[in-house]
Amino acid sequence: GKLALQGGVSSDLIVNGPIEAIREDVQRRIKQLGQRGGFFCNADQYMPWPEEHYRALQDAVEEFGRYPLE
Repeated sequence: GKLALQGGVSSDLIVNGPIEAIREDVQRRIKQLGQRGGFFCNADQYMPWPEEHYRALQDAVEEFGRYPLE
């Protein structure tokens, strides 16, 4: 069977930023965990994040999470 994984991005990083570090971590996690598919890149848990930090995560997933991964 196949396994899917959701999460991977540290909630602490999303809370504290900076935005560039969030973007870099999203790209790193997608490359580490998404090579064979089945990875839903998101925060590792729910927190009340700063809106701009969570938006940075979403934007980075949209930018870096397309196959084939570079």
